[in-house]
Amino acid sequence: MSVALQRNDTTAVSLQKNYLINNGFCPGSLTLPNTLTPGNYLLTACTNVINKQGKPIHVFRKEITIKTGTSPSILVDFKIRDKTVMDSIFIDAKVYFPPNTSVSDRSKSYISYYLRNNHPKKIKIGTTEQVTIALPISEVETSNHILYTTTTIGKSNLNFNVKLPIIRQPKFDIRFYPEGGDLVTGLQSKVAWESRLTNGGAVQLKALLLENEKAIDTIETDEHGLGWFNILSKNGSEYTLKVLDNKALVAPNVYPLPKPSPTGIVLEIPIAVVGDTLSIRVGTQQDKQIRLAITNAYTKETKIAPPIAVKGEKRMNLLLNDVSKGMNTLTLLDDDGQPLAERQFFAHYKNNNKAVITIEKDSYNVREKVSAKLRITDAGGQPLGGIFTVSCVQNSRLDTIRKNDIVSHFYTIPLMSQDTNENSNITELYHNQKYLENMLFIKGGQRSLWQQLTLPNSTDSISKLERLKLKGQIEYKDKSKIKKPFTLLIRQDSLWNFIPTDKTGIFLADPKSIVITENGYLEAKVMEGKRTIDYTTMRIDDPMQKLMQSIKMTTHDTQLQNTSSQSSKKTLLDTGNDKSQIQLKEVVVKGTRKNKPYSYGANKCGDYICVNGYLNCPGHSPYDPDNKPPPIKGEIYEFLSTGKLTKGVYQGCLWEGDKLGVYTTREFYGMDESKLKDTFEKYYMSTVFWKPFITAVKNKETSIDFYTSDQAGTYKIKIEGIAENGDFIYEEKTITINKE
Repeated sequence: MSVALQRNDTTAVSLQKNYLINNGFCPGSLTLPNTLTPGNYLLTACTNVINKQGKPIHVFRKEITIKTGTSPSILVDFKIRDKTVMDSIFIDAKVYFPPNTSVSDRSKSYISYYLRNNHPKKIKIGTTEQVTIALPISEVETSNHILYTTTTIGKSNLNFNVKLPIIRQPKFDIRFYPEGGDLVTGLQSKVAWESRLTNGGAVQLKALLLENEKAIDTIETDEHGLGWFNILSKNGSEYTLKVLDNKALVAPNVYPLPKPSPTGIVLEIPIAVVGDTLSIRVGTQQDKQIRLAITNAYTKETKIAPPIAVKGEKRMNLLLNDVSKGMNTLTLLDDDGQPLAERQFFAHYKNNNKAVITIEKDSYNVREKVSAKLRITDAGGQPLGGIFTVSCVQNSRLDTIRKNDIVSHFYTIPLMSQDTNENSNITELYHNQKYLENMLFIKGGQRSLWQQLTLPNSTDSISKLERLKLKGQIEYKDKSKIKKPFTLLIRQDSLWNFIPTDKTGIFLADPKSIVITENGYLEAKVMEGKRTIDYTTMRIDDPMQKLMQSIKMTTHDTQLQNTSSQSSKKTLLDTGNDKSQIQLKEVVVKGTRKNKPYSYGANKCGDYICVNGYLNCPGHSPYDPDNKPPPIKGEIYEFLSTGKLTKGVYQGCLWEGDKLGVYTTREFYGMDESKLKDTFEKYYMSTVFWKPFITAVKNKETSIDFYTSDQAGTYKIKIEGIAENGDFIYEEKTITINKE
C-alpha cells in the first residue's frame, strides 16, 4: 500500500512511502519532516492492485491540517478588500518584522508573489511594514485562485498561500435523475435533481417546475445541493426547470428535463435505506415478464430471481435475508436479460455491531494510569471476537468537520468519486439517513451497473486485476552495459536477504524481503560471488509513485468565499490556555570545520573525490582521511573511463536505496511508565495511546492500560476494526485529564 501526502492547493506529492500488507492487514506510521510547509493536506492511500484501466481498485482520502510548534521569525497578515477597483483585486499585507531587524534588512525586504503559470513579481515592504498587492480579476479563475507568496527579510523567508475569492461566479451544473432510469409518458415518476457549481461546490437553490412554460410546482435542493420531485409526464408536453432568486446566477437559468419515453417501465423504491425488507413499486403500460437482479456493490456478485408477471402496477416486498449488508443495486431485466430500470438501496442499515468501552472514571490527573475494558457484540447483543485498533488522542487534534470512521467509510465507498474527495464528512453521510437516501438516488442515477453484472460463480472480475511490482536496475557507473547477473545483498535492520538479478542487472523485489520499520535501517550491497562490487549504482522503478501521480487528488474547497482575512499565524499550533507549554523558537547554529579528524568519505551511492580531485579515483580509498568533499551534481570532474582520464559533468547520485524500503509500523510507546517519577522533565503528548490490530477473544473482555501525559485537556478513546462476523466496529469515549 502506498500512502502520500499532498497540499490541497498544489499538485505535487510532498511525501510518499510504501507499506507492507500482510494477511489483509497493514499497520504503519508516517513521520512528518520539519521541512514540510504547514497547511491543509490530503492524505491519500491506494494498493498496488489495479484494474484493466490501470487504476487502483480503491483510493482512500482524508483531509488533514498540519501546523507547526515552531514560531517563525516572520509573520504576515493578508486582508482582501471587499470592493474591486478597475477590475482588480487588492490584497493588503501587514508584515511583522523579527526583533532586532537591521535598517538595511528592512529597506531590502520584499514580498514575491505569483499565480500559477504566471511569472513572479516583487513588491518592496520597506519601513512601513504594509504593502498592497493588486491582481487583475481576469487572471483569477476557479481553477487558479491561489496566490503564492514569499516574504523575504534578510536571510529569512516565509512562504504562504493566499486563497483568493472567486469574483467571476462559476456556472451552475444542474442534473436530473429519474428514478429507475427514464421518464415514461403516462406514468408517475420520482426525479432527483442536483445543483452544483462548476467548481464542484454544492449550492442550495429554489426553482419552478414548468410544463409547456407554465409553472406546476415549486421545488428546491437542500444544503448538499440535493432534492427530488414527482412528475406525471404527458404526451406532447415539454418540461423545464427555472431557477429562482439567485443573484450570482450565470445564464442560462432554464434547464430542460429528460424527454419522456413513450414506452417503458417505472421503478420506485419509497425508502431505499432499509432494514431487512425492501418495498418496491413497478409500473408499466404493457404486460411484461420481468426478473429482479440484485448486485452487491462490494463483491459485484449478482443474484437473479425467477420471472414475475407485471400488468399496470405491481407492489412487492422483498426479504433481504440473503442480501449482504450495505449498498446493493436492484435491476429489472426483460426476458432477454436486457435492463429495463435500476435503483440503488442500502440493506440492513441498523444492524450494526456494537463496541462497549468501560473505564473506572471519566476524569484523570496527569501521569495517571487509565484502565479500559473493551467488549464487542453483534446487533442482537451476542458477544463477538475481532481485531481492532485503539487510540487515545486529545480532542483539539481531531477534526469535527471532516470526520471519517471505518464503518462510515466502507459502507459509503460506492458513493465516492474515484477522482475527488467530494464528501468531506463521511460520518455525517452515513449516519444522516435522509442525506444517505438522497445520495443513493443521485449516485444511482449517475452510475449504471447493468453493463457490468457479475453472475454467480463468475471469476471474470478477478482475472482483470493486476499487481504492480517494485523493480530495480543495477548499472555500472561508467554507463557500460551489464552482461552478467549479480546478487543484491539486503540488510533489514539485523536480518539479511539475497535478491538475484538477471544478466542485465534487473531484479524484482519481494516486499517481504525489504520490509523495515519506519526510521529503521536498510542497507543494500551489490555482490559478485563473495566480492562486493563498488563501481555500480542502483535505480528503483517504483510503480506506486507513478500510480499515485496519476490519481486526481482534488477536493471541493468549501472555503473559497470565506477568504477576507488570512494570516500565517494560523499555521501555529494552538496550545490553548495551557501556559506551562513552551512555544518552540527556531535556533540557527552555524559552524566551520577547522581540522579533519576523519574522512569526508563517499556519498550514499559510493561516489567520492580523492585528495587530488579525481572522481572515484581507483588509487585512493573512499575512506582516505585526506579526501575532498563528495561530488556535487552538475559540477565537472575528472575521472577514469575505460582506462583513460576524461572530464564530465557529475549527474548526481543514482543509488536509490532509500526508495527500496517497504515499511511497517514502529512501536508506539506513549507515556513511558519508567518516566512517571521524572518530574523535572515534562512530556506534552497529544496522543497518549495507539496500538493497531489488537485481538479480541469471544466471551472475554479485552484490557487496555496506558498513562496520561502532562498535557491536560479532553481526550477521546476510539476503537475501530472488524469483527468475526465480517462487519465493522467503531466506538469512542471521552475522558478529561486535569492540570496538576
